[in-house]
Amino acid sequence: MNASGTKRRFSLAAVLAATTVLMLALAVGAGPSGASALGNPGGTACSAAINGRGATFQTNAEIAFGIGFNNDVCSGTAVLDVDSTHNNFYNYPASTGFTGSGNGQKAASCRTDAFAGTDIPYNLATLAQLNGAPGSTGGCNISFTPPNSPNVPPFPDASDTQAQVMTFPVAAGAVGVGYDLSKRICGGTNPGTIKLTGKMVSLLAGGDIGNWNDPRLRQGGLNPHLASCDRGVTRVVRLDKSGTTQIYKNYLQNVDPNRSGAVCAAGNGWTFYAQDANNQTWPEGSGCSDLTRPATSGNAAVVGLCKTTAGAVCYGDIADFALQNLKSVKVRSATAGYVPPLVNNPNTGQKTQSNCSTADASLPGTTASDAVGLNATDTWATDNPSGNHGDFTDTGPKYPICGITFALVYTGLSSSPPNAISRLSLDQRQTLYDFFSYVLSSTGQAHLGENYYAPIASAWQTKLLAGFQANF
Repeated sequence: MNASGTKRRFSLAAVLAATTVLMLALAVGAGPSGASALGNPGGTACSAAINGRGATFQTNAEIAFGIGFNNDVCSGTAVLDVDSTHNNFYNYPASTGFTGSGNGQKAASCRTDAFAGTDIPYNLATLAQLNGAPGSTGGCNISFTPPNSPNVPPFPDASDTQAQVMTFPVAAGAVGVGYDLSKRICGGTNPGTIKLTGKMVSLLAGGDIGNWNDPRLRQGGLNPHLASCDRGVTRVVRLDKSGTTQIYKNYLQNVDPNRSGAVCAAGNGWTFYAQDANNQTWPEGSGCSDLTRPATSGNAAVVGLCKTTAGAVCYGDIADFALQNLKSVKVRSATAGYVPPLVNNPNTGQKTQSNCSTADASLPGTTASDAVGLNATDTWATDNPSGNHGDFTDTGPKYPICGITFALVYTGLSSSPPNAISRLSLDQRQTLYDFFSYVLSSTGQAHLGENYYAPIASAWQTKLLAGFQANF
């Protein structure tokens, strides 16, 4: 997808070149069709569409991957154009009403889709459920019928088997801090470009700053025009359990763990609110700024409400900020001053790339299988005993509120049923295998900077690809 949101077209030479790169990345894999190798099922990809659902923070990345896969690998095959985004995943858009990382976790456990997305990605208790008997997370009833198998209740199916779930990063992205202030809202004074320290972000998110003219937002000579902005602060937060929220709270926990000096719900610090169980909980009560939630799930709903609430402050996927033209602040990075969440893509020159780098994050364990979350003692869990591998907020010179979004794919799907998702056909399993082999290749990752994300570290891609293929 290009910066204007239109479907990208490739010349025959470009498609062949991209496919050659992909085939090299697949190594001994079969590619779009061919003999089975490693975890390759041996079917025919690009002939059977698949479903995926979960984290809304991941939605626009999946659109970029889906269009790239369709063009680069499948040569624009119409069978994958199953929704208005030309994506091969019908039920990723928010219109289904079953989105968010929490629902992605449930979808994986309930075997409703070929794969799921999550940004949290889980805590150890939820990981145990995902690796347990199908349906262990509960919440397996869905209110719509996906077009692609598995699409007939019950979920899970009696033939679905217990298996370990692979967890692997597919993209990095910025969580913007958005606001609705203008010359009109601020009584005739243009608020200018807002810059915030980590403490300022914490005070706003925690409900301790109730008016935009609060002098704490002008410390160090920052934001002088806010002195004339006599407007109450309204916090807009997610309705649903969300990985975007987890990334934001990871950052808040790192910059102000104890919420020092808090008067709004002063008993708990961000270390408490950043726990997976408290994902939807925020400081509220007497002495707190207003807090509101949209009526529907997802990042887009938060951004829409933020844009229409005078004096609002909110957080969300920077892709949704860009698509809805919501203003975002510059935030002080760990080492390089005040930086924006978006920068120019080096290939196109357009401001469509998240200002993020996973260089300061780390993979679990040491082996390729460890990297995709299959090490029992060192995982991607938020409460992993040796530390949260997915949290790299407030590190390095780039934008400090960045996170990783993950795919969940069950192991053993190269084998014939019964397997973890027994109702997937051979060709669907081949499509799933080839799709994520593409996502984890340099060709697939290159599309992210065109759609408001950043690629995962190049040093990770080879190891993650090997771990995915070997265990599929």
